[in-house]
Amino acid sequence: MLLAQQENLDDLESGANAGLGLLSEIKKTLDQASDNAEVVRWANLVSKVQKIASQKRTVQGVLGSTGSGKSSLINAVLDNDVVPTNCMRACTAVVTEISYNEATDPEKQYRAEVEFISNEAWTCELEILLQDLLSEGHLSHEYKNRESEAGVAWAKIQAVYPWMTKEALLEYKSAKELAGDDTVRHHLGSVKEIEAHNSAEFSKKLQKYVDSKDKGPSRDMRATQSPRSETAEHWPLIKAVRIFCKSRVLESGITLVDLPGVADSNAARAVDDKAAQDIMGASFNRQLQLDGNLSNVTFICSKTDDILITEAIKNLGAQAAEADDVNTQIKAMGEQAKEKELDASTKLETLQVSKKESKAEEKKTSKEVKKLRKEVAIIKADIKAKKSSLLQMCISSRNSYSRPAIQAQFARGLKLLDHEMAERENAELFDPSRDLRNYDEVADQLSVFCVSARAYLKMSGKLEKDDHLPGFTDVQQSEIPQLQAHAIRLTTSTRLTTCRRFFTAVEQLLNSLMLQVIVDDRSTVPEVKRQEFAYLELALEALTKELIGLVKDSMNECRILVEHSLLRKLPDAARLASAKAISTVRSWSLAKADGGLAYQTFKAICIRKGQFKGLAGFKDFNGELVQPMKNRLGSRWERTFKGSLPAKIDLLGQYLSERLGVFHAKMTSRQHQSQSSTAALMDRQINSFQESLRDMSGLKSIVKQSGKEINEQFDLPIAEGMTPAYVWATAQSGTGVYERLRHFMLAHIEEHGAAMFDAAEKTVVKGLTSMLDVLDGEVHAKIQEVLEQVERDYTALIASRNLFEALAKARDEIRFLLATADERFATILRKDAPVSPAGLATEPGPAMKTEDADVDGCAVPPVGQDSSPGIRRDFLALVLD
Repeated sequence: MLLAQQENLDDLESGANAGLGLLSEIKKTLDQASDNAEVVRWANLVSKVQKIASQKRTVQGVLGSTGSGKSSLINAVLDNDVVPTNCMRACTAVVTEISYNEATDPEKQYRAEVEFISNEAWTCELEILLQDLLSEGHLSHEYKNRESEAGVAWAKIQAVYPWMTKEALLEYKSAKELAGDDTVRHHLGSVKEIEAHNSAEFSKKLQKYVDSKDKGPSRDMRATQSPRSETAEHWPLIKAVRIFCKSRVLESGITLVDLPGVADSNAARAVDDKAAQDIMGASFNRQLQLDGNLSNVTFICSKTDDILITEAIKNLGAQAAEADDVNTQIKAMGEQAKEKELDASTKLETLQVSKKESKAEEKKTSKEVKKLRKEVAIIKADIKAKKSSLLQMCISSRNSYSRPAIQAQFARGLKLLDHEMAERENAELFDPSRDLRNYDEVADQLSVFCVSARAYLKMSGKLEKDDHLPGFTDVQQSEIPQLQAHAIRLTTSTRLTTCRRFFTAVEQLLNSLMLQVIVDDRSTVPEVKRQEFAYLELALEALTKELIGLVKDSMNECRILVEHSLLRKLPDAARLASAKAISTVRSWSLAKADGGLAYQTFKAICIRKGQFKGLAGFKDFNGELVQPMKNRLGSRWERTFKGSLPAKIDLLGQYLSERLGVFHAKMTSRQHQSQSSTAALMDRQINSFQESLRDMSGLKSIVKQSGKEINEQFDLPIAEGMTPAYVWATAQSGTGVYERLRHFMLAHIEEHGAAMFDAAEKTVVKGLTSMLDVLDGEVHAKIQEVLEQVERDYTALIASRNLFEALAKARDEIRFLLATADERFATILRKDAPVSPAGLATEPGPAMKTEDADVDGCAVPPVGQDSSPGIRRDFLALVLD
């Protein structure tokens, strides 16, 4: 199909819509003969092809610290005020997903789904909060300190139960009883739907669920019970928020996900603080490497309008002298304006004091004052313009410096990580002078945007009540339009793949239908047909054996690859992690000055089974214990899942395609086949089958997703093995408790550490083996499907008979539709089809829909569920201010 060879995405998506329109008409015709079982099978095939056109989502996580301007940034990118910007406590506590709204009802232009946690989850959360809050049956004396774990727990409980006092809390016998209170019971496990026709109404409705009000310290110290009529807050009970709105960016298939912050705001300040190298942390970098996402990061430096001119001028370099000159002019003009204002004031005072002046003198003085004031106004306007110009110079210069600096820091951080892993993998062969990848290329490929959401929103007419923002004269200077275009470009690969896969399937279907409705005027004697069928049967049997043999050899190679690259290294990695576990556990209980943890933090982590995000940041005992194991495998893991395995899968696709071509050449060498009026049609059909076999993107997606999922399984046996220690530690209190915890944790690791890491090794082995089995099954299913289609079409070709013989009307309608197919697609190439803003043709046929069946975690898919292979999760935006 000529259209499938196009590079223009608008043409491809318009063609896909035309194809959907054609399939809908074919399906409608087939449905009219639904009493025929074979026709029903064809109708089902049409439906299957239609589903291929479902647009796959590209999930883009937006990661940044509280205060870095994520919410304003997202609103600017979407050109829509949908993410609340005054309730950061709620928005950073849960994942907020923003997707395109398919609804056409004007009253549902804005939609949201607020998913509440289950009763079981809230009960577990309350158990943890009560353990933070209570000590030996009494309220901790720290409950008034909102910086402590007890204070945070008390504030969270009071947010949900605003009438709660410490006396009332102690009356509850268990967390389960508290979770069953009428205040929250009807919310738990439910999904609240919000609909509105404008953003103002939508935000008002949404804030009812996600807003976090500042109650002040007086609320925490009340001595008497408050009435239950006081409004409770919902944010602690929310699992995920899914927002749906209209947006050009979202219409391209993107789902933006506002993720919880990764660092304190001070860690994400300046380029001089090595933000790009340090913001993610070593473990986060390793996670990106293991997930195969290091090349899919975009850095966004937000709040570029927040700048101190005096400090910025010092770093302007070549432009410093020009900026100093402008700054001197501004100061001089300011003094001039002050002098003229003083002169005008003096003249007015003189005029008011002296009542003896003539009318002429009074008039003259008034004119002079007006003139002075006019001059002052002109000077002030000039000062304002010069200040804005100077500010723009400083902002532009800082942006120009920041981009390459961040790119270099990112590449430097990756180089340090590569060297660390290479040295740990084999210290004797490690050569620090040899680069393991092209780090200049890594730096160049990192996309960096320095944006001002406030400037964009103001110039777009969104912030009508705000003053003009100096330093920006055009929306392009805010770099938000460039970021919007970049976000849309990120979907291009997925959209191109979807369209081309759809065109291949459409072509196969149309060719197969053509073989069913075409009339072959040749008269073939029954004996010749029997001979041709016998030859086809033998040829297909040989082809099947050949393809299965290729798959077997390729899968064996994949298993050998995984065996040598990863499986053989796992025991050594497990032993390394086990050996380092003692020192890791000791580091937790060091003095705080030496990097250790305070007792309350240590206890809070144990209460939460090893993971806790407190005021000091996120701590993960389980992850720290298993990290040496991941470090040892890191570079091998990346090479295997991002390079070696996908390459072998692509090679298999090429081999399978070539063997099918050889089979077809043998078949067309038969006189009966070569003289058939449908020989050219069969050539096209086999070409499309070969393209299907070469397209291994589905199998490579399985590899990529499996790499992420298996990587997450490292921690599970460690968490399970450490649970008894956490439970014991949680129950401890009294004099010398921290010392007892230290000794018990060390003793637990010494006794059970080796078994835990052995279990982690076995879990990863099982995951890798399972992935290879899944790949084997998927590729067998792929070739089986192609073989069945080849057999079906060759059978129709040899038999010179079609399933529509007894259904003349349906046959004629199908034949007519097939006859118009080429012209429909040719129309697209002639640019006759109108195209919507997102690039999808508005006619002919229904618009391509975004597949919405697999929405996880932050609704990225929903939290806690596995993501669909169709969902792409390889965009990560780090928002720095």
